[in-house]
Amino acid sequence: MHALDRMSKLTLLAQDITKTDTDRSNYSVEFTQFQNYISDLGTKDFNSVSLFASAGDEVTIDSDANTFTMNAVDMNSTTAAPGLARAFDAATSAIYTTTSASSALSNIQTALQLIT
Repeated sequence: MHALDRMSKLTLLAQDITKTDTDRSNYSVEFTQFQNYISDLGTKDFNSVSLFASAGDEVTIDSDANTFTMNAVDMNSTTAAPGLARAFDAATSAIYTTTSASSALSNIQTALQLIT
């Protein structure tokens, strides 16, 4: 979530009309690093269990073996989590201009809503 928060701040900075194209280019470098980080995170496992999968998993929550089904968050699917997928997709989220930064901010806000 920290990565999405920082990406959100970078999009706001890029929308500032007093910033130059050089400033936006510098923000874009960091923004792209966070996009790559989030994209890579979508492929990670913990104890051989995918952290982000297309289906929910049964999770044991106490010593009585009670369970609940954890919601699925498939970061690699454009249909399951379009906001999240778009947040780390350079084709739909970039901050080179104030217009593209505005669009990227919208994608990031959607992604934050999906994971909170």
